[in-house]
Amino acid sequence: MPGLLRLRSRYPGDAVDRPPEVLDPDSEPVPDATAYVRRYLGRDDVEVAREEAVSHFDQPPSAC
Repeated sequence: MPGLLRLRSRYPGDAVDRPPEVLDPDSEPVPDATAYVRRYLGRDDVEVAREEAVSHFDQPPSAC
């Protein structure tokens, strides 16, 4: 997914008991991670979630 590696995440204040924040390319936290990433990538088929709560797929296989 082009552009995805320009985004970062962090635990706010290093508090691992809270959900991580997604940071935009300027290192600013975004208020709604999934909405931001969908808009940023121009895709509606992505969701930001903790990996432990969902199966991990970087990208679905492309249709041949």
